[in-house]
Amino acid sequence: MTVRLTQERILNLQDLCVDALHSKEMTIRNFATIIGKMVASEPGVLYAQLYYKDLEIYKEKVLKKFYGNCDRSICLPSHVKTIFNWWIKHLPSSYKPIIQNDPDIIMFSDSSKTGWGEINKTTGKKREGFWSAEEREMHINVLELKADFLTLQSLAGNISQKHIRMNLDNTVAISYIENFGGKITNLHILAKEIWFWCLERKLWISVAHIAGKAKYRSR
Repeated sequence: MTVRLTQERILNLQDLCVDALHSKEMTIRNFATIIGKMVASEPGVLYAQLYYKDLEIYKEKVLKKFYGNCDRSICLPSHVKTIFNWWIKHLPSSYKPIIQNDPDIIMFSDSSKTGWGEINKTTGKKREGFWSAEEREMHINVLELKADFLTLQSLAGNISQKHIRMNLDNTVAISYIENFGGKITNLHILAKEIWFWCLERKLWISVAHIAGKAKYRSR
């Protein structure tokens, strides 16, 4: 079963996005109103968070610039316009499953400051590798997300239209995948890359926390 937005809500949000695109500038308050309606539409729009997170980040940026004055006018940068166009195009066909199907594939990934490892529990396939000298200087949370992405690319590169369950022991990585990004720029960008990679292959990923390390240990 799926949830869909009413025609009235679809048209209302589309109209707001169209009006914003046709305006030379708009107040931060009105911009925030559109974001609020996008957030409220999430129960009926799959991947909604992926397409409003950057708007929230931009809103916080301009609010900081104008010392919290919501009545200041702003111009919409190109990436915001691109997101608005996505909503206009996809709202009529948007939906969201009430419950995701059970995972078709179960994977584990893990990282340390020296290397990473992965297991496809469904097939038994394993892989591991070392980080470069440059990568070893990165924060462990970045390395954990990179390991997750490498796991997907390695073990699910030829798979499509499946639900993959990722088992991780890093709560920050879990949060950024579950929420389609977050406030820390490099983690946000990496989480988006993971999701867009999955979208191209019509993959859905869910994440689960495992205590400690998986049954293998990264180098």
